[in-house]
Amino acid sequence: MPGSKSRKSAVAASALDTGILLNAPGVEGVDPGDASGTLPIDAPTNGLVVKVPRWPAFPGVPGVEHTVNIYIVGSAVSVARRAYSIVDDAAEFFIPVAALALPNRPSFEIIYIVRTPNPTTSPPRRLTFKVAEPPTVLKEPVFPDASLYGYIICRKNKPSDPESLFIWEGIRIFIPFDTRFQENDVVTLVWQGWATLNIAPPALTVPASFTVTVTAADIRDRNSLRIVIQPFVTWIKPMTANHSASATYTLLRRGVAIFKSRTGLVRLDRKIPGESGFCENSSWMK
Repeated sequence: MPGSKSRKSAVAASALDTGILLNAPGVEGVDPGDASGTLPIDAPTNGLVVKVPRWPAFPGVPGVEHTVNIYIVGSAVSVARRAYSIVDDAAEFFIPVAALALPNRPSFEIIYIVRTPNPTTSPPRRLTFKVAEPPTVLKEPVFPDASLYGYIICRKNKPSDPESLFIWEGIRIFIPFDTRFQENDVVTLVWQGWATLNIAPPALTVPASFTVTVTAADIRDRNSLRIVIQPFVTWIKPMTANHSASATYTLLRRGVAIFKSRTGLVRLDRKIPGESGFCENSSWMK
């Protein structure tokens, strides 16, 4: 009889809803006794695998199917979904969650919901990204307005470049594209000025942080990321002549440091040609 199979399945599923009790999810590589749920170090890159224990009302007859959805607590959109029937019966079920589906914060909770077809929600499981010193594998920042010898002076070294800046307008920094970049990665660059030509102490400024987010267009077009050091008075003016600045950046994925760059060095000389003062605007050019 048309539709009889679906009606029998619905009746069977309804009967199995009674008394469903769910255990909290587990995650591969996470110690069940670790209340903070420290994730494997590669979770921000490779994602994770959620372990769902078999629920008491698991389908016991053909034609019945239950679905399991994994959620990040606080989001109404599931990050993974699987369907199970009698032929899938096991002590626990392994559901991968892609790295891009993980939240951009250091710690979060997950739950799963079983639909039989009525929904039942599991207790939450807290998970925390592991904090470790990121490897120094990314190229050093580039200073496009520096000379061949690594100096930025009062005059533009590359006046033909329409985007070049005078030193008092800011210092441009390019972060070379890397195939390890992913959309929504955050790059944090740290800039600091020094009273020597080789970025050795004493320091002339405190460390300053500048951030930029990797976009889908950056990945598609393999763009370098761009940062401008500003304002001049705070971050550039303390350096006058025979001074330098360092720049390093860290790639963060979902709030966790993944990779770090080598250190970039730029030398600064603001001495006005033929004079004793230092340039800090265009007035000396008149």
